[in-house]
Amino acid sequence: MPSNILSRGSTFKKLNAIALSISDNEAVKQMNEAKRKLFKTIFEQERGAA
Repeated sequence: MPSNILSRGSTFKKLNAIALSISDNEAVKQMNEAKRKLFKTIFEQERGAA
């Protein structure tokens, strides 16, 4: 999945095309991976600040 989906210039048409290009299960996998990366970053920042 492109990392710049919500960048300036995104349109509903573009977002809809991306949404329709993958299955629901694939979308869940991508969302879970994105959440994993986000929380990893947050936890690493918290450890560095402590």
